[in-house]
Amino acid sequence: MQRRALFFSTIFLLGGLVGSLIGGAAWLSSSENGLQTVVQFISKASAGRLHIEQASGRLLGPLDIATLSWETADLQLRAEQIHLDWSPTALLQSGLQIAELSLGKLHITSAPSTEPTPPPTSLLLPVAVNVKKLVISRLEYGNTFVAERISGQLSSDGRQHHLSDFQIETSGASLHGEATLDGAAPLPLNASAEITGLLEQHPLALSLKASGPLERIALAAIAHQGIEGQAQVELTPFAPTAFASAKIALDNIDPAAWQDGAPSARLSLRADLGPAGKGVAGSFTVSNALPGLIDRQRLPLNSLTGRLAWQDSTTRLEDLKAALPGGSELAGSGQWQNDGLELDLNARNLDLSKIHSSLRSTRLNGPISATLSTQQQAIKLDLKDSRFTVLAEAGLSGQRVSLPRLEIGSGQARLSAKGELSLDKAMAFSAEGELSRFDPSQFAKAPAALINARFSTQGKLSPRPIIDGRFELLDSKMAGEPLAGRGQLSIDWPRIPQADIQLTAGPNKLNAKGAFGRPGDKLRIDIEAPQLAPYGLEGGITGHLNLAGSLEQLQFAGQVQAAKLGLPGVGRLSGLMLKADIAGLPNSPLHLDLNIAQLGTSAQPDLLKALHVVGEGSNQAHRLRGKVELAGKTQLSLALEGGLNQGDGPPTWQGRLLEAQLKGHDKTRNLKLNAAAPLKLAAQGWSFGPAELAGDPLDWVATLQAAADSQHLNASLRAKGTRVGLIEGQLKAGMQGAWSLDTLAPWQGSLKTEIADLGWLAELINEQWKSAGSFNGELKLSGTPAQPVSSGRFRGEKLALRILDSGLNLANGELSVNLDNNLLRIQQLSFDSLLQAAPRTLRLRDPEAMAALTKKPGRLEISGEMRVDRGERGDNAFLDVRLDRLGVLQLADQWVVLSGDGRLSLQGDTLGAKGKLTVDAGYWQLAPNTAPRLSDDVTIKRPGSEPGASSLRPKLDLDISTDLGRNFLFKGAGLSSRLAGDIRLRASGRDLPRATGSIRARDGRFDAYGQQLTIERGVLTFQGLLDNPALDVRAVRKGLAVEAGVQISGTAQRPIVRLVSDPDLPDAEKLTWLILGHGPDQMSAGDATVLLSAAGGLLGNDSGNLVQKLKSTFGFDEFGVRQGDIGGTGSRQPSSRVAGSSVDTTGSTGNQILSVGKRLSSNAVLSYEQSLGKAESIVKLTVSLTRQVSVIGRAGSDNALDIFYTITFGAQRDRGRRPVITPEQTD
Repeated sequence: MQRRALFFSTIFLLGGLVGSLIGGAAWLSSSENGLQTVVQFISKASAGRLHIEQASGRLLGPLDIATLSWETADLQLRAEQIHLDWSPTALLQSGLQIAELSLGKLHITSAPSTEPTPPPTSLLLPVAVNVKKLVISRLEYGNTFVAERISGQLSSDGRQHHLSDFQIETSGASLHGEATLDGAAPLPLNASAEITGLLEQHPLALSLKASGPLERIALAAIAHQGIEGQAQVELTPFAPTAFASAKIALDNIDPAAWQDGAPSARLSLRADLGPAGKGVAGSFTVSNALPGLIDRQRLPLNSLTGRLAWQDSTTRLEDLKAALPGGSELAGSGQWQNDGLELDLNARNLDLSKIHSSLRSTRLNGPISATLSTQQQAIKLDLKDSRFTVLAEAGLSGQRVSLPRLEIGSGQARLSAKGELSLDKAMAFSAEGELSRFDPSQFAKAPAALINARFSTQGKLSPRPIIDGRFELLDSKMAGEPLAGRGQLSIDWPRIPQADIQLTAGPNKLNAKGAFGRPGDKLRIDIEAPQLAPYGLEGGITGHLNLAGSLEQLQFAGQVQAAKLGLPGVGRLSGLMLKADIAGLPNSPLHLDLNIAQLGTSAQPDLLKALHVVGEGSNQAHRLRGKVELAGKTQLSLALEGGLNQGDGPPTWQGRLLEAQLKGHDKTRNLKLNAAAPLKLAAQGWSFGPAELAGDPLDWVATLQAAADSQHLNASLRAKGTRVGLIEGQLKAGMQGAWSLDTLAPWQGSLKTEIADLGWLAELINEQWKSAGSFNGELKLSGTPAQPVSSGRFRGEKLALRILDSGLNLANGELSVNLDNNLLRIQQLSFDSLLQAAPRTLRLRDPEAMAALTKKPGRLEISGEMRVDRGERGDNAFLDVRLDRLGVLQLADQWVVLSGDGRLSLQGDTLGAKGKLTVDAGYWQLAPNTAPRLSDDVTIKRPGSEPGASSLRPKLDLDISTDLGRNFLFKGAGLSSRLAGDIRLRASGRDLPRATGSIRARDGRFDAYGQQLTIERGVLTFQGLLDNPALDVRAVRKGLAVEAGVQISGTAQRPIVRLVSDPDLPDAEKLTWLILGHGPDQMSAGDATVLLSAAGGLLGNDSGNLVQKLKSTFGFDEFGVRQGDIGGTGSRQPSSRVAGSSVDTTGSTGNQILSVGKRLSSNAVLSYEQSLGKAESIVKLTVSLTRQVSVIGRAGSDNALDIFYTITFGAQRDRGRRPVITPEQTD
């Protein structure tokens, strides 16, 4: 019985113990109190290395931990806002199931170590793992932000680990990828990723692939956007060096695209590094395709080459060689060790003028050494050539910047200086220097001077600037004018305790004396500078200023005058007159009178005219009025009234805008303010409106209201009118202070338009354009100002456009545009092209084809898309255009219908146009040219006609083919023909467009001098620039015993004309048959007149020899054509050119005189003159008695006897000069 009792007692005890253990485990895992007990136990068991704060939930999950940290001597981990949702029961099946593991922030800090981390031998897991959602909102390493919004899914069967849907975002860029890792040796890895987004506000796209054992990973990277190139790197994460080899090829790297203010360049990088001992070594090359001057935003570097050797913690740079523009060179070596870089370079023929345009040309040689580290920075240089010496030492050590030595010299000119600056809290500084016979023009492109001066300054910059400076100029000159002066300036900001400055430069003087910043202080500034031209300025300025009080209660009175004042190449003003009297007290009087006759820039000389601003009253109650004439003779007038409130808070101006009117010749742009609008201005905020603006005389009315404080901006607009329809908009944005938009804060905006009649739209573009139709749309704005996001819809109905001077007539237009996430898609923009009846010539040639062509309207269809943001692909756009019988020209003398399709595109800064066009039918008639024209050797000079600075041609990507079709008729300049053929126009980059193809004349004739020539062959061949095709033309007069004609070869700019005939005859007879239709044996005097004029017109400069043949054929000693009247001597009238350079078959012969003559003796000539336009003729005998005296007798239409005495003016050397005609002569 005792044994049985003992047995049962033992059983009950064990059962109780097991039950207690099970109950305790259930309590620990399923209650929050149990969780707290486990947390306390684990923290104590970790010997204080693990700390858990604010744990809640259950150990079985889900549970939340506010902070978890692990700290050892070499590693510190801190995780915040931890959330774990898992299934512990899955461990019973040898698996770990985690539905979600998220961390708000993970911070990692590790102690630096020179010993490499040993590679793992196995990454096998004892259980299978499945993490469905892994999120780390922010990751930091040390003091560096690494990434944010890290997410992914992790799964493993214990050996094969797979990471999928992995995403990381950092600084505007994002990474998407996946990876697979085998946990058994040799731990092979396969991974791929895509990096997209913005880097420094520029689009970036990279593709990454990694493979190989974890100890030696082969990484391949390809750059698609932002930068161009590729790289292959063999990573060794557990070796002393991070990689074993690398091959890098990058192109078109522009520093200016990545960093504001950086110089522009087109860099290419080539690097080839491989194993060398226990490290890597290899060569690198950086080349620059766009070197230039640093002040013109270019990088003054042609190339940089060298060798790199990286072993342990030391990187050596050997054989460094930097080639600079102008044949300059920097060569040497360097070393990176212990977080510091040491450079030892030597300059050879360093030309500073090739680095900065304002510096003079040099050939400096000498050493340059530099030490750059986080603890110390120092640079020394000792450069000299035959003219210049530059010696400098500068350094940064701890909290002290020192310049112990700076010497610049050239001949007897010297500048020496030294100084130092403390970087502690006070930022104390001191500097002193001396100039001896210093001429800045020897060193830079500056006015010549001879300066002898001493200067010194000392003080501190924090917590407020306290500066004491002195200078003295002795026996100096600048720009050829005496220069003298002295000065002392003390600053204890915001007060100027002492100012005593006297400067004299030629006739110009500047004096400043007194103090400013406290009650009772007075500072007077007098300037009398009537001649500023020697110092690179225009005009002069005079005036005086009186300052008193403090910045809070400023008292200002003064007067400034300038008849003309400007900076060449920038801008100038004239007629400046400023009178002002302003004080800081509320009841202080305010008087302001500003006049500027004209203000302009070099690009727009008449930017403003007749500016006049007047202010009267006191600080607390005054009125301001202003008016000005803007460019285009538009008048702007404004009027305000209000006052400055200087209560307990910051000063605030509050009042009303009384008048605002814009009036010009274009009434569609005129507007006015209907009623006074409230206006409030202060440092901490501002508000305007509601203000009602109206068209004048148009009937639109708009209400505008806006306000801003230090954090928010709100603005709204509502406009309504017959022409503008209804426009409503609003904007809400964040502010960084009341006057600066917060570019990173969210903003929201909307704009809604309903325009019933677009008739006014074309008037804004061109008076020859007419438009119609309705338009409505809605635009929504979100994102931030730095990265705006826009969306919306726009629709247009019954759109129409007519261009009167071309006859283009588009009607029944439809527009459908969608804007989604900054992507603008033109889904439809289509028009009917209303066609006029074809010209009669075309209808007679092919009536059925012309009737079918114009039976129904043609069609224009456009679609495309473009991004409207500044981010990825922000500069890319395209438009697809389809033409179906588009009537581009619909006039009586110019009628063209086109069909085809193409694409217009914009890729970065390259404009593209590609397509194929066909002329369905065309008729082009040139208007007769009867206007007088000047000779080709006359140059006309007009004021302001000097060519401006040349600019780069835009980048083009053109490939356009045009087929003239079967029905293109041309008529003009004597030519009447059907034209056929095709031309292909191509261009790439900034090259000029070049054409290939040919145009042929079919069934053509050429009318000249009353004759019709049949065009047997007419071909224009394009193989280069469009304006200079090759010519192959043959035109013959048919139906005669001798068929004569002309053959033209060469190019359009240098044509070669020769006469042809069948059978072949001498040129004089060819011309006779061509022009007169018979041989020379049947020619009369009138025929000779026509013949001579035709010789000059048809054959140009090649006609001279032919005229000699005509003279010898008919026995003439003199043969010519002049302008004038019968009976005139011709001595003061210009003779017409027989050897001309142009063909004019339409010119009048009304005042042309044909003259043929025979010399009777050495001083007697008998001649016959016949008017070509009138029935007048004379016989004239000219006898020269001396070189100055001659007797002329005439009989016929004019009978007279004249005696002439000739006087010659001007020197012989002036004869034959090219004539120059001014506008006064041509008027």
